[in-house]
Amino acid sequence: MLCRRCCYLVPLNIGCLIISGLFLSYHVGEVVTHTSDIIFLKEVAQYTWAPILIGPLYTASIISSMLLIYGACKRKGFVLVWVIMHVPIFLVYLIMTICDGVLGNPPPVVIAIQVFIVVVLFYSIFIVLSYYQYLKMATHDTEEYEY
Repeated sequence: MLCRRCCYLVPLNIGCLIISGLFLSYHVGEVVTHTSDIIFLKEVAQYTWAPILIGPLYTASIISSMLLIYGACKRKGFVLVWVIMHVPIFLVYLIMTICDGVLGNPPPVVIAIQVFIVVVLFYSIFIVLSYYQYLKMATHDTEEYEY
């Protein structure tokens, strides 16, 4: 198991519920308020390919965050679905942050926001993966002792 608690205080299942709630509210808020104005690659947000890239990204995150809420409450395998869907999202955000820093000259505030989002996404994947490993170990231990 990678870690035992979220932020050294909260049990992993509660941490997963908090993470899924935060990601769900963030991505729904982005879809509702910033349809053509995104924080990543701000200069190219008006092009037609930007919504094609960002739309499925937000949709996948919204769906997987709902599944994470269910998985954290019911202790099912939907926790892994969130990790599988957010690792590519993390990679896309990381690439967009690097491209925005190299290709454009964004203000320091924008760079700080982008780096914050990437770090939070990485830590969230770390916590949810830890909870998945905990569930896997707990399931394995109960199967081992059943007669």
